[in-house]
Amino acid sequence: MATGFVRNLFIKRYLVIKEDGLTFRDMKLNIYPSQSFAKFLQKIAEKKSEEYLYKLGFEAGYDSSKIELENFGILKGNFPFKIETINLLLQVNGFGILDFKIYDPKNKKALGHITKNPVIEDGVKLFKSKSKVCSFFRGVYSAHAQLEFNLEGCQLTETRCVRNKDPYCEWSYGLKFEK
Repeated sequence: MATGFVRNLFIKRYLVIKEDGLTFRDMKLNIYPSQSFAKFLQKIAEKKSEEYLYKLGFEAGYDSSKIELENFGILKGNFPFKIETINLLLQVNGFGILDFKIYDPKNKKALGHITKNPVIEDGVKLFKSKSKVCSFFRGVYSAHAQLEFNLEGCQLTETRCVRNKDPYCEWSYGLKFEK
């Protein structure tokens, strides 16, 4: 019954899916928790610190990574399979899309671009350049880099950020950049 009702709303064009979310008669509906999560993370960073938020993200990423390794046996595959699999899992978990530009575990170097992270994007919409939300996800990705990509001791450094009007967040490990 409810499914038919919702389908009718789509057919009659009352409910429309747009790039920035779901609308009902031109009123934006927020069915995703990304805005409230961005507000939550921002409050934590403001009350504690960005470093605290990073550590919290690292713990969340560590737990998530351990579960993925145990349940999916990701390390048994080759690197391209791992990248595709882990990227899919990160996307499903709402962590965005990771695009490795440099991956050299032997020399402990990595550079990745993160896009389409709804919480980071909403953090920027809400807090502009003062958003601290990225620190949490930098921690999440640092944990994944250590456990799944064999980058022992990895603590990613932010080199570019959407809050500074860059087209993506860029996080690196073991690379030197001039400011």
